Amino acid sequence: SMTGFTYMNAVSGAMTYYTSVGGYFSSTAAENAVASNGLVRQSRLQATQPVLYNLYGEITWLVPVVADTGKFQTLALVEARNGHVVVGNPAGALPVQDALAQYQSWVGGLAPQSAQHGGEAGVIDRLGRSGNALIFTLRGRAGVYVINDPSHPGEVLARPGDSVRVESGPAGPEGERIVTTFENASLTRHSPAPAKR
Repeated sequence: SMTGFTYMNAVSGAMTYYTSVGGYFSSTAAENAVASNGLVRQSRLQATQPVLYNLYGEITWLVPVVADTGKFQTLALVEARNGHVVVGNPAGALPVQDALAQYQSWVGGLAPQSAQHGGEAGVIDRLGRSGNALIFTLRGRAGVYVINDPSHPGEVLARPGDSVRVESGPAGPEGERIVTTFENASLTRHSPAPAKR
């Protein structure tokens, strides 16, 4: 285990040494924790090159997960303090954003924007599928929303023009957000009326 580590401020060049009472997972321990994860083992993937970051206020190992050919498949995150492992769905459209959303949810709940405002309400503008993921945009809003493995009727039956409320994780590099909660108001509002007798 690590008893300390050094971070460098990339702007100023200042180095700061941090001690860890009780020890943190080392890079080898983080790599082994990811390698023993069920999803990684089942997919026959390999953990490689852990890098230490401060992510959502937690000291975290970012561990790329690759196929035996060396091709990147997904990202794993290991909390250095206790070894909790999160692995992005390698079959999803955005495995890195999936891992980040799962980890943020585990660390402290939804993104501050979602938690403060109860999510966002809007109307679906464009809608498509990529593998198992449902991808959509909201009218008048920047960014793309992604539901990995949609399973609820409101998700599966969604279409352009539906009024929805979503809560999502932080935006990725392309403005994509992993949806954590999806409510389709149009589906409930347009339920057929009971038959008259």
